[in-house]
Amino acid sequence: MSDLKTRIAAQFGGADTREIEVPEWGEGATPLIVHYRRANLRDISEATQLAKGDQFLANAYLVTAKALDAAGKPLFKRVDAGFLAESADPAVVGRIAQAITGGDVLSAEAIKAAEGN
Repeated sequence: MSDLKTRIAAQFGGADTREIEVPEWGEGATPLIVHYRRANLRDISEATQLAKGDQFLANAYLVTAKALDAAGKPLFKRVDAGFLAESADPAVVGRIAQAITGGDVLSAEAIKAAEGN
């Protein structure tokens, strides 16, 4: 791999496991800790295609694809995206998806801002 590609991959850090606290999904006073690896462009594209362009549903697909437990095992199956879309707080799913994308690529706020322009 060229030096440039090495630096790009290192900056992205997609293989690094990160975590986000989700108090809304925890038990009692203990928040759920969702572990994840950052989504790359292919992950985001796949989630958007599965959601047929619906950015909120794409958030659900990203969460089901990338959310892990402490042992690194998936918290969800792909089919759980429908459950998240129908039963979960969109703000919570959006916050997790925002962490997974490393920014506001698929956040509700970003979508509303883009619609206003």
